[in-house]
Amino acid sequence: MAPCTVPDGRLLRRLGTVALLVTLIHVTAGSTRAREALLGRDRAALASVALGQGKFAEAEVYYRMALTRTPDAPALVSGLALAVLFQGRSQEAVAMLERSLDRRPGQPDLSVALSRALIAGKRFNEARELMEGLAPPARERADVKFQLGLAYLELGRYPEAERLMRAVAGSGSPLRDQAKLYQSVALARSDRRQEAVRLLELLKQQPVQANVGRVVDRFLTDLTAAPAPGTRRTRGSVKLTAQYDDNALIVPTTNVFGLAGQASASSGTALRGLVQHDFERTSRRSITGSYEVYQTVNFQVPDVNLQDHAAALSLIWNDPGAHQRSYGLTAGYGQLLIDERSFLGRFFVAPFYTWMLRPDRSFTVHGRATGKNFLNESPLVDHTADDRDADNFVVGATQSCQSKDRSVTIGYEFDRENASGANMDYKGHRLIVNSGGGIGRSRFEYLANAQVHLRDYDHVQSAFGLARQDREKTVTGALSYRLHPDRRLSLEYTWDRNVSNIALYDYVRRVTSLGMIWSF
Repeated sequence: MAPCTVPDGRLLRRLGTVALLVTLIHVTAGSTRAREALLGRDRAALASVALGQGKFAEAEVYYRMALTRTPDAPALVSGLALAVLFQGRSQEAVAMLERSLDRRPGQPDLSVALSRALIAGKRFNEARELMEGLAPPARERADVKFQLGLAYLELGRYPEAERLMRAVAGSGSPLRDQAKLYQSVALARSDRRQEAVRLLELLKQQPVQANVGRVVDRFLTDLTAAPAPGTRRTRGSVKLTAQYDDNALIVPTTNVFGLAGQASASSGTALRGLVQHDFERTSRRSITGSYEVYQTVNFQVPDVNLQDHAAALSLIWNDPGAHQRSYGLTAGYGQLLIDERSFLGRFFVAPFYTWMLRPDRSFTVHGRATGKNFLNESPLVDHTADDRDADNFVVGATQSCQSKDRSVTIGYEFDRENASGANMDYKGHRLIVNSGGGIGRSRFEYLANAQVHLRDYDHVQSAFGLARQDREKTVTGALSYRLHPDRRLSLEYTWDRNVSNIALYDYVRRVTSLGMIWSF
């Protein structure tokens, strides 16, 4: 049986265009004669005709002229917003409708138009909140159910989206054909492929608008066509980064025994590449592989450069029910080289389990087991109290909240390191705060992360006569700009400060990165 293929973003965007166009006034092929008859009499009707013909710039002009006579008329504001939206100015459409709703709160027509603009701008939670916040009589309208179903579909609430689209499809609304189309998308994403195929086949046999029929044909082909031997439908991303690291080798930054440690001895530029590839992705399962390479170019000490290779495989299962759950694990191996000699090998396994407490809130428990094997170290380190070969175990939990187009995550981790050398055993506590999201209505997005890692070592350090205690603080900030739906430019800065009661382990590290991300 061919694997279930769920529509990608481009197909969904086409479906969204179809859904918006169907709500416009349908104009026959002879609409030019009607337009001439209306000329000079009714600017609002002229705007509707132009909108129905796809002449969005012309429709915008007529709508603005009509609004000078009857300001804030909901039908005119909604029509103008659609004309602006179809010209790719979703932010302007949202702002326009929000202002009108402030003056006419709870007006269903304006709310429906605003939800369309929000979904076009990928602000799905806001669209959902807007539709859910309407009074009960308005909630029964077919166009309100349709918009709420679209928001649920984009948020991954497939059973609820399917139920709403089925209700609209069974009504006499002009949206019924589009609702059946989206109902089939919800069924396919819930791994109910055969039901989706049957629904599309029935829809294909019915008289529908030409643009709807074309999308039905394409989606039906995607669901039923078997891939050619040896081929798979996949997607992924590539990230290339150039960065400056002022302390790549973690050289102490304080005086040790009266000798000034210099971080500059290990500074230099670095190149980092990351490739992620989805071998399989459905609504219930995904298998993703990744490979990352890191190479420093040390100008101060050119013979001492780091090179790191890391590969990982992630398996994730999803339960797309009313209370969504996700669980899975990631396993990987990495090797760090110094001056082209193997220095550190590490293998890890990291499981997780996530509950969606609410559509905008999730709770995750996770773990991580890492084995560290240091190679080609000094003979003075191997099999001594400072031998760093170790097993590290982490357990933790995080709470994530989504508010409009921003998210905040708060978490805690406990980690335990059991090392071959007695000096290196420790118990640690890590506190994490993370926030990210869009900046206003621009193409910029931000990411801010702060961590505090407290480490208490189990034994008195053999060379210093003290039980080591470290307090590490790490702050990362990133700003990305969306050049294209598939390309982003990212600027990142990380500040890492470790303070220890044994000065040898004090250090400061600053890393500045500029990267480009491609999605495919």
